[in-house]
Amino acid sequence: MPITKGVLELMNETPLAAATTVPTSPGGDECSIVALKDVSQCSFELEAVFDGDGTANAIFHVRASTTGGTEATEWDTQDYDVATLACVPGSRAQMTLAVDPSPEYLTVLAENQDGVYTLTDVIVTRAIQQIEAL
Repeated sequence: MPITKGVLELMNETPLAAATTVPTSPGGDECSIVALKDVSQCSFELEAVFDGDGTANAIFHVRASTTGGTEATEWDTQDYDVATLACVPGSRAQMTLAVDPSPEYLTVLAENQDGVYTLTDVIVTRAIQQIEAL
């Protein structure tokens, strides 16, 4: 079986207002849904640019679903995984989060924990390794 690797930008949100989460609920159109059928490995590259006076982190919530629908009721109410991107005032921060591709579908919600300052260039990219049948 050949193995293919794919990289896809799922979210590009700028600005992300203070004390805001996007999408506001799982399945929202600000972040694409990742289908994990025949996927052997999955990771998310998470990044944001913090305001020069920013003091709070960006939190990325990974949610799972068996249907992958656009209604919040079709998604788990608890995080499947979560990552904290530490605030670096005036700078871009980035991290890679490897996740187990066991669920049928995943999506990511980005949360700006700063109550005063916006984040810019909030980007979520997924990388998968998929096994294809011959």
